[in-house]
Amino acid sequence: MRFGQRDIHGLALCAEHYGAPYDLLAAALAAQPARLRGITSRWRRAGYAATGRLGPGPAWCWLTSAGMNAAGFSYRAGQPSLARLAHIRAVLAASGVAHAVHVFAHGPHGLGLAQGAGEAAIWTTLAAAWIREQAAAH
Repeated sequence: MRFGQRDIHGLALCAEHYGAPYDLLAAALAAQPARLRGITSRWRRAGYAATGRLGPGPAWCWLTSAGMNAAGFSYRAGQPSLARLAHIRAVLAASGVAHAVHVFAHGPHGLGLAQGAGEAAIWTTLAAAWIREQAAAH
């Protein structure tokens, strides 16, 4: 699949911000909504991006690790920085997405139900309480 300057600019924007709402992406690429859907569809078919709604408001586009590499950004899975977590929390809040963030000092990635995982084992209790709270609010 061949990509032009517009694609590279859009992929770089998504990479730099760890994702972008469609309205911001459309403005940056000077693309009408229908054209932007075509652009992001090509990125998805190439395995460079995923899109979806995070809540009310515009859809979002974020890059896969292949997309990060294609945009010239290296990607290594690792422990997120507190600044990145704060950014993610701000994006969710600005998008009106109900959320809770808990960071545990210890525990492997993908720890499942965390049985026997020390302090991280409480995450299922926290999640259940959050779900009940959300259900009661709606």
